Amino acid sequence: MKVIIAPRAETQMALRREWWRKNREKAPDLFDEELAEAIDQLGRIAGSLPVYARRSGHTIRRYLMPKTRCHLYLEVTEAEVQVLALGGGQRRRAPRIRLQEGE
Repeated sequence: MKVIIAPRAETQMALRREWWRKNREKAPDLFDEELAEAIDQLGRIAGSLPVYARRSGHTIRRYLMPKTRCHLYLEVTEAEVQVLALGGGQRRRAPRIRLQEGE
């Protein structure tokens, strides 16, 4: 199944990547490596991931990247997996998730 990264998620990934490289000197590439592995797996396993929330007829699932403690929030349709947001696992609140423009 095709994996699409929403623009907001791309921005969050870029910010996390920059932070990781500046603050994790012993493993500066770990975030990129784990993210690439996660995106590769999502096309096969997204439908089996735990449901994080149901909102306005949409089911949002969450995928934990265990080494970096980041979560990917995604929606699965028949045709694709759309990564909606990325959030750090250490935060007490999830990032704001936008399903479509205007929601």
